[in-house]
Amino acid sequence: MWSEEWTQSALPRLPELSGWHLCWLSTTNSYDSIDKRIRLGYVPVKSEEFPGYEDYRVKAGEHVGYISCNEMLLFKLPMDVFQEVMTVMHHERPQEEADKIRLQMENLQNARDSNGRALMSPVEGEGSSNPDRQPNRTPVFAG
Repeated sequence: MWSEEWTQSALPRLPELSGWHLCWLSTTNSYDSIDKRIRLGYVPVKSEEFPGYEDYRVKAGEHVGYISCNEMLLFKLPMDVFQEVMTVMHHERPQEEADKIRLQMENLQNARDSNGRALMSPVEGEGSSNPDRQPNRTPVFAG
């Protein structure tokens, strides 16, 4: 715990909120705006939801009553939505890309150039010579 205090980020550590994924969103990022995240289902976190974090409550302006630190606002997303998004973005899409690479390798394994030489040479170790697909287990992402 002592060493974590020295490496902690500028944002406060918050306890878990059951059923929700918590994240800090920037109020100054025009590409990934607060309005965009709200349309995606994110909900701002009110200070009453975290007793003991009253010092982080916005006291004036358009975000009154919400938890804030510097230009960041605390938002929450239902855990089932978070799991679905993370599964698509960090499991299914990378698996699709790996499948494309695997297919390209399979197509090249017996291919030859105009002089009859193989386009692929054996690779030591696992490298590209082991195109077997990994088991397709859907991971559970930490909130």
